[in-house]
Amino acid sequence: MGRFIRAILIIFGVLFLLLILAGGGLTWYAMTRTHPLPKGDLALVLDLRRGAPDQVPGGFSLSRTPLTLHQTIDAIDRAAADPRVGAIVARLSPDAVPLASAQELRDAIDRARRAGKLTVAHAEDLGSAGPGNVAVFLAAGFDQSLMMPQGGVGLTGISVEVPFVRDLLDTVGIQPEVSKRGQYKSAPETFTERDFTPASRAMNEDMAQGLYDQLVAGIAQGRALPPDQVKKLIDGGPYTAKEAVDAKLVDKLAYWDQVDDLVDARAGRKLAEVKADDYLEATEPEAKADQPQVAVIYATGPIVDEPSDSRLEREIVGRELAQTIDDAVENEKIKAIVLRVDSPGGSVVASALIGRSVGRARDAGKPVVVSMGEAAASGGYWISAQAKAIVAEPSTLTGSIGIFAGKPVLQALWKKVGVNWGNVQRGRNAGIWTLNEPLDASGKARFEAGIDAGYDAFLQLVAKGRGMDPKAVDAIAQGRVWLGSEAVKNGLVDRLGGLDAAMVIARQAIGLGPDAKVAVVRLPRPRSALDTLRRLVSGSPLGGAALLEQAGLGPLAPVAERFSALAAAADGPVAAMQPLVLGR
Repeated sequence: MGRFIRAILIIFGVLFLLLILAGGGLTWYAMTRTHPLPKGDLALVLDLRRGAPDQVPGGFSLSRTPLTLHQTIDAIDRAAADPRVGAIVARLSPDAVPLASAQELRDAIDRARRAGKLTVAHAEDLGSAGPGNVAVFLAAGFDQSLMMPQGGVGLTGISVEVPFVRDLLDTVGIQPEVSKRGQYKSAPETFTERDFTPASRAMNEDMAQGLYDQLVAGIAQGRALPPDQVKKLIDGGPYTAKEAVDAKLVDKLAYWDQVDDLVDARAGRKLAEVKADDYLEATEPEAKADQPQVAVIYATGPIVDEPSDSRLEREIVGRELAQTIDDAVENEKIKAIVLRVDSPGGSVVASALIGRSVGRARDAGKPVVVSMGEAAASGGYWISAQAKAIVAEPSTLTGSIGIFAGKPVLQALWKKVGVNWGNVQRGRNAGIWTLNEPLDASGKARFEAGIDAGYDAFLQLVAKGRGMDPKAVDAIAQGRVWLGSEAVKNGLVDRLGGLDAAMVIARQAIGLGPDAKVAVVRLPRPRSALDTLRRLVSGSPLGGAALLEQAGLGPLAPVAERFSALAAAADGPVAAMQPLVLGR
């Protein structure tokens, strides 16, 4: 009977995998078909309702993946120079795009507006049941902002909430034993404190104020409103659709099926709608063999030593990304590298491997320019520090030059539940990482020595990469997170801007003009369907649920696995249990 049940399960498993692969093949076919552009004048449609990530996973998918941020910006820039395109229309949803990405998108939309293109934003909702600050900020960059009559506008300001679980840990008998370098290194405080420390509160107050100021300035500029009026609007939010029109946050109420006629009337002629992915496919420039190549290498997610079993979330595996950089350095056709970083940090060892490869590229004379996304903090800054130049958006979270490590001590918990542990060891510090006892004096000394060495190495790396005195680095380090707008003032960032600004620096570094044509090579390349399948099923007890996630059926994946995947990627001493952690 057992063999029969196993055989049935195997048959169902094979059928399920074949269904997934067949669906993936149909999706690939549908997404790679050539869609010729309509004749006549065009309206480019950008669908940003599911966001615009830096990267989308490779492999198979039963759902249509959104365009990446830089594919979207590429479409906008091509349309700005295309006489056939009369308008650019974006579909928005509440805060699907983070602020740094919204700033980069607004820069691209502004370039299109200066080129004479009509730009229109439409949303079914801008935050009727949740925050809509960034969506309002993004919509303000368009000539006209439209919204469905039943929608709302969630313009309410900036709120920072941090959980502190020390009382809970005390209740269950878990003692967090953590050491850190940097008074602002706040990540472990979730476990060690009951509220903000003075330093952590001051840092979060400054970040909230900086983001608030950027939000106010962006809406004021885009909607032609005085900043003080925008501040009053923020204090009065959220708004119904009619109230938003009266407040001049939205121009007109309209359903999506009415947008075509409104755009045509505003443009003064009939425009044929074309989706951004179809437009990119139809306007792809022909690559020339003699064009210099620039590699754009993406570093997205937490930095880890080993890949997770299912890889439900984006992550940066240290040795893999280091090898990608090394390969780009050795490739004579690639003349420069733009490293696109969006990471909160992670493993010291993995960060050091990547940082070593960036340093080797610099020493080999191959320019590396860093473009920072939403965050490039702690380990994300470690891997950036040795670049020729660093570019960030005003709202980018960066810096956090600090280090922490620790472990949960479960001694009191075991006593509460009646569990006793026997122990035999050889070597004074053999039990240094046991969760059953706190560190003794000898173990504590060795533990602190490792923390000191890690922090000093971080300071020296930044000092060398940025051409600064280590003492000057220490003064702006201390684990403090800086917004890009402040980091450009204290020397951690060279200039504000997005990937396009980083590409200009890369071109100039290899002796080209700022607008010279180059062939862009995006790395690492997306995983193939077979590689994704191999990773998901090889040795993973959670492979089935991971397959559901890859197939676009995430809601069917067990909650337990989602929690497990998040815990594995968490940047903290309890979840990661890494000897040294670089995290915000």
